[in-house]
Amino acid sequence: MATVVTPAPKLVGAEATVINTGSEFFVSMPLSNAGAVMAPKVFVTGITLGTAQRISPQLFPVYIGQLASGNSGVARARFRSAGLVTGQRLLLTVRGTYGSGSTQFGFVV
Repeated sequence: MATVVTPAPKLVGAEATVINTGSEFFVSMPLSNAGAVMAPKVFVTGITLGTAQRISPQLFPVYIGQLASGNSGVARARFRSAGLVTGQRLLLTVRGTYGSGSTQFGFVV
């Protein structure tokens, strides 16, 4: 019996743009659909940057949009820089969901 592989969306992150004002970090991370089919109703449900305190967005989920294959949206957040060390490497994590109706899939980049 042959195995049938169903095409699926595949959400991936790209290098984030970070602006450091000295008291805050502004972060923009592109989210791209590298899969073969559309990712419907993409939402970001959380964003973290190491131990930095997030200022915005204050409420989740944040709607990114419908991402066709090869298309991108952007996840944005603002963090306080208090307590962070210059030159320290921080892990940026973006969590979210996509899907329609009762069928939802999660992603982490």
